Amino acid sequence: AKNSDQRSQLDIQNEIVTQGGVFILLEVLSRHANDEIINKGVALIFGFLTNSNESSKDEIYNASGILALVESMKRHERFAGVQETACSALKNLVNRSVWHPDIVTHHATQQMMKAMKRFPKNDALQNEACWMLSNLTARAPKIDLTAMVPSVVAIVASAMRSHSGNEDLQLRACTTLYVLHSRGYGKHLREVDMIPEVKKAQRYSSAKESANLV
Repeated sequence: AKNSDQRSQLDIQNEIVTQGGVFILLEVLSRHANDEIINKGVALIFGFLTNSNESSKDEIYNASGILALVESMKRHERFAGVQETACSALKNLVNRSVWHPDIVTHHATQQMMKAMKRFPKNDALQNEACWMLSNLTARAPKIDLTAMVPSVVAIVASAMRSHSGNEDLQLRACTTLYVLHSRGYGKHLREVDMIPEVKKAQRYSSAKESANLV
């Protein structure tokens, strides 16, 4: 049953892309740039299209969809729904390592961290954002993250403290910190004193391995 559901999802995704759905969605986004609900809806569909579907990611990337999502986040900074759904789509897109320069160049990471600061208690947004950061740091070995690491570590620490009961978030956060540590950014972790948060995360079996490596 699970395999049948997965094939069904892929079929729907591919049909949307094949019928020009990505370009239609971007046109809708352009025409209704100031409509919060439509912006949230488009980001939500992009998140669905990019879930385990590489051809959809290619289509959205080639159509400048990453930039469109970032601009949507900028226009609707006060609307948590747009921020959350855009982060969800971007965390899928960032899986393609060749695209990481675009993610950073178009200020997606900075915009996402602004959303985390604006909505510190939004559990879903914080989780999607931490997931995006874990994907970005783990799959962008050629990008120099020095300038953004202090901000990333600080925002991850804040998320871990505010959402200590969210196991998925703790896992993504620990993965991010472990990768940063392994890439030589350990001093930034020490400066923020991440040890208490990492030790708390060790109580979750899914996060324990990454937490121990930090």
